[in-house]
Amino acid sequence: MLRNCLLLFFLFFQSVLSSQTVQKDSLPNAYREDQIYIGISFISLLSDEDNFNQNGLSSAFQFGFVRDMPLIASGRLALGVGIGYGQQQFNSNLLRVTDGNLNSYYVLQNLEEAVDKMKFSFKSLVFPLSIRWRTSTPTNFQFWRIYGGIKFRWNFSAKATQKNETLNIISDTQPWTTEGFLSVGFNTWNLYLGYEFRSLFSADIQSESSDLLDVRALKFGLIFYLL
Repeated sequence: MLRNCLLLFFLFFQSVLSSQTVQKDSLPNAYREDQIYIGISFISLLSDEDNFNQNGLSSAFQFGFVRDMPLIASGRLALGVGIGYGQQQFNSNLLRVTDGNLNSYYVLQNLEEAVDKMKFSFKSLVFPLSIRWRTSTPTNFQFWRIYGGIKFRWNFSAKATQKNETLNIISDTQPWTTEGFLSVGFNTWNLYLGYEFRSLFSADIQSESSDLLDVRALKFGLIFYLL
């Protein structure tokens, strides 16, 4: 599965490299801003559980490629379609429990009493779709930009470390999640804001209160765009 993901990833990258800079179509004066992006963010976890707490540093990493498709003749407004890789990890006071029927649910620990904190790690194949506005020209590569859109995230790996044991929890999580994002900045440096529209956990997973476990990630960080 991972091999197929990497193959798809590099095939897309090859198509980007083969058609850089100039677009010869119905917009003869337009230009492309095909880009590589790399980003790192801090995660603030949001949950409807009253006693849910984040513990320690939670972070996200992303990189990928974006294919630029100008929407107007000046090239300053475009649609971006891409493919990338994302990884995020966080610590919380959740503890995974399995009952006699091997059904999984999560309880909330008291952080002051808990000896073993639970660490979650997600790996994803990401498909970003964005509207891209910038003040660039065909010869000026230092410009202001505002990019916003959504990322469709396929979570192909989900693990949790609990009591020095690593658990495969892919069945507990959503296979697909959607993240709204906004990046604003100048030249290479840009601020990044992202928000997961769906819970990271599956609709079948419950908390100890028998309610559905709803945990979402709010991300703040930096993203770098490279030509």
